[in-house]
Formats: sequence, structure tokens, C-alpha cells
Amino acid sequence: MKRGNQLVATAISVFAVLASSGAVLADGHGPDGEGYVCSGGAIPTGNYSSMEVTGVCSIPAGTVTVSGDLVIRPGALLDAVSPAATVVVGRNLRVERGAVLFLGCGASLPICSNTSPGPDRVGGSIEAAQALGVVIHAVTVGGNLSIIGGGGGPSIAMVGSPGACFTVPAPSPWSQGPNFSMLPVYSDVEDTSIGGDLRIVGLQTCWLGALRNQIG
Repeated sequence: MKRGNQLVATAISVFAVLASSGAVLADGHGPDGEGYVCSGGAIPTGNYSSMEVTGVCSIPAGTVTVSGDLVIRPGALLDAVSPAATVVVGRNLRVERGAVLFLGCGASLPICSNTSPGPDRVGGSIEAAQALGVVIHAVTVGGNLSIIGGGGGPSIAMVGSPGACFTVPAPSPWSQGPNFSMLPVYSDVEDTSIGGDLRIVGLQTCWLGALRNQIG
């Protein structure tokens, strides 16, 4: 990742190219109000106009506010499950093909104690299309929440011995997530307030949960 707020005078021309293209790559504390692209590691506390996750990234602590859209690109992972972290997205959160989203710290997770809903919120919709896994706990979603297609494959428990899916090693990027690397690929929406619809269609997964949600 590159940082766009501490460029020396000799790099002004490079900054101009990035600004004109609309892309601001950051590494560390980016300036408030700019876009942010995370290709790996921890995302720092700050206010951003937009955010793209292109690698394995996490939000371990602090408040990250994105006034526009947050997009998890194909094959990337965002782990935002921490009792010390808050994520606020002004518009939409999109999870693309083969990507993974862990968002929210609900009381049903061992490391969390938040009540429902917690401080994490998405002003628009959460849209996952052919994502590998989507795990959401105690989040407030203003619009719709949809998981269309994707998943880690058909439940092995349906075609093999009961519970067998929990013994199968998870593929990347799921296996690289700080909090979930030892678990099988699954999708789950719990203790979440959804202003619009909840739609889960065509998902092939080891396990699916949709528990204690308030759905508009």
C-alpha cells in the first residue's frame, strides 16, 4: 500500500496522476476525506470518502468511517470483527466474487459482548455476489442485505458423514483471516437490523445462519 498524504516535493507529479485518476492508495494513516485502498494489513482509524479492499485486511481497533461505498474486490478479505473496532459506511458495502466479509461484533461471538445492534452500520445496502463467505453480527443496515450465489461449495454433511464439513480445511482467502482461519467456510447473519429485505439465493455453503434479525 502507498500513502498519499506524506509525499515529498519530488513526488508531486505522481500525486497529480493519482488524484486525476480518482485513486488514492494508502499505507498507514491516510488523510481524512480521501479514498483508501487496502492491499493487506490493518486499516487505520480515519474518515474516508471511499474504500477498496484488494488483499487480506483487518480493522482491529478504532473507528473507520467511509462516507461513500466500501468494496471488497474478488479474492480479498475484510475482517472487521473486534470489540475495539467500529465501522460506519455511508452508502453501500459490496462483496465481490470469491471475497470474504466479517463485519460486526455480536454477543454470540466468543470475543464480543455487544448487544444487538452494535455500533457498526451501513447506510445503504450490503450486496454479496458470488462471495466465498459473508459473516455479519449485530450490524445496522439501512437498505437491503443480499447474498447471491457463491459459498464454499455444497455442504459435505449432506453427502458425507454428519458434521464432516467442519473438518475440511478452508481455502484462501478465508484461511488467512485473523479470527476465522480455523473454521470452515460459512455465511451467517445474526442480531442485525435490516431496513429493507434479506435475500439469500443460490448459496452453496457448509453452514448458513439467519438468527434474531429485525427485517424491514
